[in-house]
Amino acid sequence: MSDNTVYVGENNGGYALNNVMFYEDEIRDNFKSEKQGKEVFITKEMIEIRTPGDTNNVIVRIATEHDKQVYANQYMAYKVQHGQEVDGTPIDEMTDLDAQARTALKQIGFITVEQLANASDGILQRHMGGMRFRRMAVDFLKNQGTAAQDEQEKRIAELEEKLAQLIAQPKPRGRKPKEA
Repeated sequence: MSDNTVYVGENNGGYALNNVMFYEDEIRDNFKSEKQGKEVFITKEMIEIRTPGDTNNVIVRIATEHDKQVYANQYMAYKVQHGQEVDGTPIDEMTDLDAQARTALKQIGFITVEQLANASDGILQRHMGGMRFRRMAVDFLKNQGTAAQDEQEKRIAELEEKLAQLIAQPKPRGRKPKEA
């Protein structure tokens, strides 16, 4: 097991019990404010951690890399809401999955088919049907690649045929006659 697996799983030191929210906030930069003689603010990613049932236990602070690893699903959801682009095939294009399954996968942070196809066993075992969904994603990508390859081969064949026709056409020799 790698060192990062401590941040993944149901029993990760009670972290799974917390309600967590990431957001951006403007924080006063004391050093720059003093130096410039005016209020200077910088945008920081913040984290709010609440323990269910304990209204006195609310932690609000600048998010650390550790927070982003411990609460990876919540951080990913936060990034998605803020328009962070992710390369890949949108999970909605996986038509083998019903709409409810696609919605559930997006809620747990799978935005693309490639993310699902490459997800670890540890992550998928925590979610109902996760392993089956991964197999479906892998199959979808294989079929998608085959279809794209077939389309490319068809286009190459068409271009080769056009090239052969152009080569076969007799070329006029000599100069064009002068126009009077």
